Amino acid sequence: MEPILELFDAFRRSKVLFAAIELGIFEALAKDNGATSAALAKQLNLNAATLERLLDALVGLKLLSRQLKSGLQSRTVALYSLTPITAAYLLRSSPHSMCGYAVHSNRVIWPLFGNLEASVRTGKHSWEESFGAGQDRSAALLVPVLHLADKLLLVHFRQEIFDKVYKTEADRNQFMEGQR
Repeated sequence: MEPILELFDAFRRSKVLFAAIELGIFEALAKDNGATSAALAKQLNLNAATLERLLDALVGLKLLSRQLKSGLQSRTVALYSLTPITAAYLLRSSPHSMCGYAVHSNRVIWPLFGNLEASVRTGKHSWEESFGAGQDRSAALLVPVLHLADKLLLVHFRQEIFDKVYKTEADRNQFMEGQR
């Protein structure tokens, strides 16, 4: 039964990771390691209570560490920090960054698999369900692959699809930065 339960939970773990990268949580902690959820929420303009649940999920995944400290009026305050593996692979500035691959997985692969049932029912490529009919199916080749040296490569893409998925210049720069 455990392997089945692990499969049920796998997409949740992936989405927690993807959300943390998209929201800039790891980057913010790289600048202010040992921050509270309230400080991070203010810095990133996020809801503090919801962010704290996400941070705790990241602790559970061993992507962050949490240290409890006594705060004002004997209240316990949680300080969140990056783990070594997160600093090595989940910061955009790291030479081993996998952020571009994670963003691609969240923005492209996740929607494709989210429409898997519709694709199987209709026989249509899930790209159409996810990104619209009439799109060139070769755009599905917009897939970074792991190179032997753990570097991410962009294999092939159609500019119009790339622009649709990565709408702003900041999004495109972030994606390309993650590909080095």
